[in-house]
Amino acid sequence: MADYIDSKERVRVSYFSPDGRIQQVRNGWLKRGTWKTREDGRLCVNLKGSRRDCRIIVQQGNAYMQYVVKLDGNHKYELTYTRFRSGKHLAQMSPTPILPPGTLKKKAIISLFSDKTVESVTARKRRVSQTYYHPDGNLVQLRNGVKRYGTWRVTKNSRICLQMEGLQEKCRIIVKDGEQYKKYILKKNNHHQHSVSYRKFTTGQAFK
Repeated sequence: MADYIDSKERVRVSYFSPDGRIQQVRNGWLKRGTWKTREDGRLCVNLKGSRRDCRIIVQQGNAYMQYVVKLDGNHKYELTYTRFRSGKHLAQMSPTPILPPGTLKKKAIISLFSDKTVESVTARKRRVSQTYYHPDGNLVQLRNGVKRYGTWRVTKNSRICLQMEGLQEKCRIIVKDGEQYKKYILKKNNHHQHSVSYRKFTTGQAFK
């Protein structure tokens, strides 16, 4: 288990399993892949969705620095390994809560909701709503025959944010769970909890 900071000051946490598998968390996003060391000592990491050449690790004092190998000998600094801990402790060492599998990225959320009337049901009270997400960022919601108005947007870190009729804006993640889409809230214990299920997506405003 190790965490490290890359050249853009972003913290990553990785678990290097003895069987050659790796799990890495950055900004809450979990990636899986494989790792190995070559006979010349280079560390090779292959994460799903990205490709990386093998790197050299250089000890400088009490720090371990990772470099991209250059043919001219001017190796490029990439990141510093800052802590090492035996065992798998991704959740404890990650500076941000780990997102559930299936969490959608920004573009996918916009595509799913924009210009759609979405039927949803709350997880606890089973309240059913229909909400039209206008492409211009406005929305109208129908629940129990009563209309409410507000705005919506999607942040750079892939949260959909709703602000209803002057209330405080709330931002949540959207997760694809099998064939269903769900909204999750982040609890004070840093665990994500299912709060809303989306049952139907219809193009355009389906109610007046």
